[in-house]
Amino acid sequence: MARTIRARLLNRSAILLALVLSGLQACSDESAAARDQDPVGREESAQEIIEKILAHCHGPRRGQLGKSSLQLTNESGFADLLSYAAPDKLRISGPQGKQSLVREDKAWVWQGNEDAKQASGSELENLILLRNLIGLLYLQPLSSPEGWEKAETGSLVKRSESGGTWRLEYQADLYEPTRLQGPGGSVTFLASTTGKTRIPTKADLAPLGTFQVKVMSAGQNFRADLFAIPSERSGDGTQLVLGRTSKPLQPEFQEISARKLLLIEDPEDWGLRRKNCNSIGRMLAAAGQSNAGDPLFFLEQGQERMAVPYKAARGKAGQAVTAAEGMEVRDLGVETVAVVYAPEGEFSERLRLGRQMLEDFLASNGIPAAGPMRMAINFYSSIDPAEPAARNQMPLRLEIPVSR
Repeated sequence: MARTIRARLLNRSAILLALVLSGLQACSDESAAARDQDPVGREESAQEIIEKILAHCHGPRRGQLGKSSLQLTNESGFADLLSYAAPDKLRISGPQGKQSLVREDKAWVWQGNEDAKQASGSELENLILLRNLIGLLYLQPLSSPEGWEKAETGSLVKRSESGGTWRLEYQADLYEPTRLQGPGGSVTFLASTTGKTRIPTKADLAPLGTFQVKVMSAGQNFRADLFAIPSERSGDGTQLVLGRTSKPLQPEFQEISARKLLLIEDPEDWGLRRKNCNSIGRMLAAAGQSNAGDPLFFLEQGQERMAVPYKAARGKAGQAVTAAEGMEVRDLGVETVAVVYAPEGEFSERLRLGRQMLEDFLASNGIPAAGPMRMAINFYSSIDPAEPAARNQMPLRLEIPVSR
């Protein structure tokens, strides 16, 4: 009897053990299948790592930095304005109208309206190197993920058939690049934006040095002649090519329709400026006049001026505007201006940078200014420019009149 019970117990134990082993095998099979379907738990490929790096760093600007405008400021405080079109074009605007152009394996330099000369020797090497380093700065070698391979932890490498080698070092837990090396130079990423992107704001462009970096625009539609070889430019270098960009982020010449200005002394107070705009607008409307652009602010003969542009309202002859005491009416007629919209940032820096862009643009085209720079601010929107944060972000149009 006891022997029969013992045999039954042993038999039940064997059955339970078989069930447990069968369950473990099933779980193991399910885990393996899950690993095949889910990247978590398996080793990432170089291409998957590149995808995550680009998504993390460039975010909504992904694919746009290959056509961008940027400012590079060296440790001495000297700044250059660069226009970059991947993979092989770079235009550099330096102080006092110094210009450089890089296309493929050639480069040209010129000053103001002087004839351009083709760069050679170390000058050519440095210009091509800078163009290539800007490509590294914006991770252009990663735009073609084919050929990249994993090296040790936190690094990828790519070797071309021509013998060139690229090496990317990155923080594996954050998918943020720390250094990208290419033939002839390397970029070490020292600081970047935060939020939706990780675009460099400071970098060591070896062997050229350390620079502050400011992206002014991305996904830029550059004007047609920006990267034209100097010898192929039409005219004698002083010909004005008029643009039609609604809010140009790169300077261009535009023709402004005839308008008149009602000028007063600039109170240099944002609240009073808005109040003056509103009262002048009511006065002009009563005279059958309409708005002809945003209010303008400029320095003229040592005096700060504020001007409200106007023209006859559509369908109305409009009464002549009589200037009251402290006011002046000025007829501008049709004007040609160099114009640019300053990039976002601290307001005084926007003004400084925009002025530099326009002055360098005029110098590079050999065109003299016909008047002071004007700042145009929209006081008719719901955005209050009296708020510093609003002034840092709202559209800021800058223009300099020129003689045709």
